[in-house]
Amino acid sequence: MTRRILAGFSACVLAAFAAEVSGPIPGYVLDREARAIRPIVGMAGSAYLGKPVEIGGETAAVSPEGALALVARDGGLALLRLDTGEATRIEGALADADRLAFSADGLTAAAYSGSSRRVQILRDLRTTPAADPAVDVSSLDGTLSALAAGGAHAVLAMTGGVYAVAGDAVTRIAEISGPVAVEIAPNGRDLFVAGRQRIVEVRDFAATASLLPFAEIADPVGIQIAAGGKRLLIASARGIDAFDIATHAAVGHLDLDFTPTRMEAAGRLALLNTGSAQEPLYVLDENFIVSFVPAGREQ
Repeated sequence: MTRRILAGFSACVLAAFAAEVSGPIPGYVLDREARAIRPIVGMAGSAYLGKPVEIGGETAAVSPEGALALVARDGGLALLRLDTGEATRIEGALADADRLAFSADGLTAAAYSGSSRRVQILRDLRTTPAADPAVDVSSLDGTLSALAAGGAHAVLAMTGGVYAVAGDAVTRIAEISGPVAVEIAPNGRDLFVAGRQRIVEVRDFAATASLLPFAEIADPVGIQIAAGGKRLLIASARGIDAFDIATHAAVGHLDLDFTPTRMEAAGRLALLNTGSAQEPLYVLDENFIVSFVPAGREQ
């Protein structure tokens, strides 16, 4: 069950985007300090960060296609449609979520609360958003390092292992030391986990959970599935490596003149750092090209 909220907030979003944006928007950046999101405006190589649009929350996520945003605010979760500015409160959603993750198709999402140690699936996000009952995961070892969503599942990478949550069932699917990232494959059955020294593929994680070595990459900071599910991209201090998912073969490498601190989906782009004053923003586009994104059109 949902209800519309914040009509004035929606109008402000529409006005801000209409006034600022005069080109394609391939992605968005969350500005936690300003409690705002900033659109990345333009094409790779000439893109810039648009002006912040206040969303009233420090925790947010944008769907892979850039149409929706989830925002933790006012003791709940709001779903914002970025094309119209319509905001909808999701009834029954976690009141204290501090991590959010969309599925690859943008139809579902996962919300996690570090304070109450609960996780929740949010579904039907393009039609009638609803929240499944939250699941207590306080018995799991360690703290959350990564979160992923796919269909009826949430996947949690904890310092003590990787777990799948569906309904009220919590299943340990992999014992991997210090996982830093998880990605669910487009087929919804397989997933990839980045540990401290290696990348592992987990086949049919909700059933047999067969672990296969995938790549030896030291100290990865993030992974991303690309090329329609055919490639796995891995960011680390050595640069960005591309692997063919079917064969596990290395198919590309990019040297970087900066050190990435993440590989985080942001619409059709992958963010490689925070975009703060200490970490100027670099993004990776669909053509395996890394570009610097200045803080405004004038830069």
